[in-house]
Amino acid sequence: MEAVKTNVIGTENVLKTATECGVKRVVVGPRPALFNQDDLIALRTEKGVHELLPGLTGWAQVNGRDELPIPQKVELDAEYLQRRSLLFDLKVMWMTAMKVLARDGVSH
Repeated sequence: MEAVKTNVIGTENVLKTATECGVKRVVVGPRPALFNQDDLIALRTEKGVHELLPGLTGWAQVNGRDELPIPQKVELDAEYLQRRSLLFDLKVMWMTAMKVLARDGVSH
């Protein structure tokens, strides 16, 4: 009896496919920098984070959002770069949902 081969879709394959299809954003990744955030862009480039597609939510967002100073935000983005996987993305999405439901970080 032959062993059944399974294909596991990894984050890398999803990102590659999304890029090939012209998608410029993913669900989990660093939030896009504003055009005038030169310091954020420079630090992200230094850490290699600029290689990631921007996301709708990210590790930095679930760990403080706009309350974080830019260097700390970049460190969290770099941590995401090192830890990224389907399981880690699911964790970020879960944490995002919990923060949205709890209205955590909403001031108005």
